[in-house]
Amino acid sequence: MKDQSGKPIEGIRVAITEHIYNHNHAYYHDTLFTDSKGDFLLNKKLSQGPYDVTIVLEDVDGDQNGGTFKHVKVTPPVKQTAEAEPDKWFNGAFEVKAEAVMKK
Repeated sequence: MKDQSGKPIEGIRVAITEHIYNHNHAYYHDTLFTDSKGDFLLNKKLSQGPYDVTIVLEDVDGDQNGGTFKHVKVTPPVKQTAEAEPDKWFNGAFEVKAEAVMKK
């Protein structure tokens, strides 16, 4: 995540909700924080890939990361990067990329 001048913001809380539509209509929640480059990465295995992902970015440390920023909510597209394996629980690989500009 970056500020309006293009500077990376460290320490932004990244709340990810994955909507997995299966027989349970499951929702998985994860929380991460951006690193010194303003990046975050969630890498995990699921029995079924997400159909929809919501990401909420929130400044939780105030001025420590260069200012107080307004929260941002994004719903980036989900891209399937590997096909499912026949007769196995693995349903392929999925990738979600999100970029956002946070305003003070």
